[in-house]
Amino acid sequence: MSADLVLRDVRVPAAALAEGGRGEPVRVDVAITGERIAAVGAGLPAGRAELAGGGALLLPGLIDNHVHYREPGASWKEGYVTGTAASLRGGATTIGEIQNNAPLVETAEQWRAKVASLRGRAANRVLAYGCATRDNLATVRELAAAAPGIKVFLAADGALEVSERSALRAIFAEVAAVDGLLVVHAELGPLVRAGVAQWGDRAADFHRARSPEAERAAIDLCNELSAETGARVHYFHVSSALAAEAIRAGKARGLPLSGAACAHYLLFTDADVAARGALLKCNPSIKTAADRSALRAAVRDGTLDVIQSDHAPHPRAEKLERPFRQAPSGIPGADLFLSLWLELVDAGVLTLDSLVERGCSGPARLHRLSDRGRIAPGLLADLVLVEEHDWTVAEADFASKAKQSPYVGRRLRRRTAKVWVGGRLAFDRAQAEDLVAREAAAPPPLEAPGADAKGGCC
Repeated sequence: MSADLVLRDVRVPAAALAEGGRGEPVRVDVAITGERIAAVGAGLPAGRAELAGGGALLLPGLIDNHVHYREPGASWKEGYVTGTAASLRGGATTIGEIQNNAPLVETAEQWRAKVASLRGRAANRVLAYGCATRDNLATVRELAAAAPGIKVFLAADGALEVSERSALRAIFAEVAAVDGLLVVHAELGPLVRAGVAQWGDRAADFHRARSPEAERAAIDLCNELSAETGARVHYFHVSSALAAEAIRAGKARGLPLSGAACAHYLLFTDADVAARGALLKCNPSIKTAADRSALRAAVRDGTLDVIQSDHAPHPRAEKLERPFRQAPSGIPGADLFLSLWLELVDAGVLTLDSLVERGCSGPARLHRLSDRGRIAPGLLADLVLVEEHDWTVAEADFASKAKQSPYVGRRLRRRTAKVWVGGRLAFDRAQAEDLVAREAAAPPPLEAPGADAKGGCC
């Protein structure tokens, strides 16, 4: 039986073909039947449909395990339709999404309802996390058994913050009892509040307001609780040299830890925040050039073994028309996820093989997804074809509702051309650009759109 689709003459990184692979990308054909990869090799038999790759780079679909889509409760900021479309543009075929605005996902029943609500709305595969709060200890074990991860905020508003050791230890023990995964926002709330009270008014001081010490204290505490309970801990959006050192030390003790890096911490510094203001305001804060260098080293040596976007969209009026202290934190990063990390490959921060490990096979192992993360027979045909294209980022390149981005105007060299999810073509840049061109040529609406709705979500 012939394959449904054969991708001819594509270059696949060695690490995508075999666990631990190293070396130059290999030119192969990839055959897809149904939703899975049927064969990988040279000179495969003809398929019912074929695509000439011309030596283009083919990657496994990225797993971006940290995004915020805001639905339900704040869908004017994003929503699953636009959010997953943005993630596909960024090469992510699987995403991990955390509801950090009301209504929170605090019970297994709420989690199942949320998963059911995604059918027909999400264009890629969604790992929906649950939340641990000060109020749901009685339900967190059942939630951890169902959900792919339980998010714990050690610094947040209201009941979402859990920073007291006794409350945290109880949560860690409940999640560990079912071998669940804790995904952690690691800043210690009391230290953050003290820092923001002292330094929070000016963009130039935000790296002091949300300090490396607050991040390090949270990780030290969670490392100790992991040692006591055996809980698996994954640290989101690591932002400082002190935090990377704490994770490295915990791993050296044999603790079940992992850490994630975001491109904005590896591309910008506090000087950029001072110059560009709330456009680069995020939690944790972007820190110094020395921190950036240490984080790049931590990605290179595997201390930070996962990459993520931390896509955090807000309306333009909220983000850019408020005083710095009142502006919400968050950077929209889903649309450019792969392009930015390919820029970091070009900068020597990591290789193509380590990009596959940090963005595909690594998060697949973390979340125990044995059916994805590489390009091999039997695995899901979640694939990204990359095009070499020297381009300048514009707002029209964003499917996200949040188009104000610190990357607008930046020159990039590569981007997603096509994305398949389970063998289905889910994104085709040529078709998307044709749609943008037709919309730009259409007559303007008779009435101006209404002002952005206001919301208080971080």
